[in-house]
Amino acid sequence: MALRYGVEYYLWLLISFWLVKPNHNSQFRKRFSYSFWSFCLHRDMNAPNRYELYTLGEGESKLLIDEDTKIPNACTITVNKEDHTLANMLRSQLLQLPHVIFAGYKVPHPLEPRFIIKVQTDGTNTPIQAIQEALKSLILTLDRMRGALQNEFRLAKAVGVGEMMAGVGGAGDDGLGGINGNHGGYGTSSLNYRTNSWGNF
Repeated sequence: MALRYGVEYYLWLLISFWLVKPNHNSQFRKRFSYSFWSFCLHRDMNAPNRYELYTLGEGESKLLIDEDTKIPNACTITVNKEDHTLANMLRSQLLQLPHVIFAGYKVPHPLEPRFIIKVQTDGTNTPIQAIQEALKSLILTLDRMRGALQNEFRLAKAVGVGEMMAGVGGAGDDGLGGINGNHGGYGTSSLNYRTNSWGNF
């Protein structure tokens, strides 16, 4: 007989049998045993296959673009095999563009890896051009973040993490190599962890 569940399942099964001994009628044991059995029987009932969360199926397209006929200069785009991570970044980047009037997204169901984003522009650019511009800007931002993170790792490796956190090896006074410094003036603020005061991000 092949093992259907992992070793932890069978370990918990043994613990459960210990909990429901006939001589012990404590309320705790009954409640714990019931919650344990419901966990064992339903632990992977709603969980989708992880591989299917990011791999396109046969005949499935990554993007579906629907031009809105009721609202001028608007379109609705369905993005498959993505979730809130990309959707929220894209929406916030779209809202920073001056010619975008509206940008919003929704995830139709939490177990389905797709989101629907709606974009409306003022007419100087099409919604598709606005999305392309926002994606290019996101790629550049993530590239800069990756470069900064790689530099910090190189610095931590060269100097040593203990000295860097003490402020000896970094470019900033907080020992984080200037990571709390100004990053282009987004206009948001962040907490300076050394002084516990709000400063420019």
